[in-house]
Amino acid sequence: MKKCDLVIFAAEERSRLKLKCEYDAELFEAAEIILERFQRCAEIKNNHKMDDFEHVVNGLNVIEDICGRKIKQICANQIITLLDKESFYVGPAHGDFHHKNILKDLNGNYYIIDLDCFRLHGIQALDAIYFINEYFANINGLNWYEQLVMFAENKQNYSPAELSFLEKFCKISCKKWLLAYFLDRIGQDRSYVSTVSEMPVREIINFIDTYINKYNQDHQ
Repeated sequence: MKKCDLVIFAAEERSRLKLKCEYDAELFEAAEIILERFQRCAEIKNNHKMDDFEHVVNGLNVIEDICGRKIKQICANQIITLLDKESFYVGPAHGDFHHKNILKDLNGNYYIIDLDCFRLHGIQALDAIYFINEYFANINGLNWYEQLVMFAENKQNYSPAELSFLEKFCKISCKKWLLAYFLDRIGQDRSYVSTVSEMPVREIINFIDTYINKYNQDHQ
């Protein structure tokens, strides 16, 4: 791994950033600074193997349990192609990157907390997707599954600054990352429940159906 100047810790004198209902330049600046620190510790390349990303594999297993082996294979084929063909940053990734986990001290320095989901070998683009999906989910009063469906169906409007943020850290079209993000997140969430039936099964099925239908329309 490259030498890294990333600083991650929590302290009582630091305050959480507040979420605003309009474009929040300070919040996006903080997120960008932190993700740039991650990026300096990463490598960019293609020809990755799916087994390199544990939570994505776990997410596919959740899909098999809920939707069946055929749907799992459809999803797996898309992920395998993405990981093999596209170049992207792999390195330190937070895994739970949203505004409540960003702190600011009195000198204007930004920090992150809550490292339960942190991984040294992660897909860094997924942190950017996580951040902006949670950002709009909070503003729109939705859960993250519902917001991701809006994203997949092109129903969420983004400002030029928000799109620029995604493009900077995703490197390829952020839409290509939606399925990987979804699998990574449900794979991560699976570790917190005893059985798959405790997960939001209806929402998982809804997203997978929406994503596959949209994918098929776009590739006809």
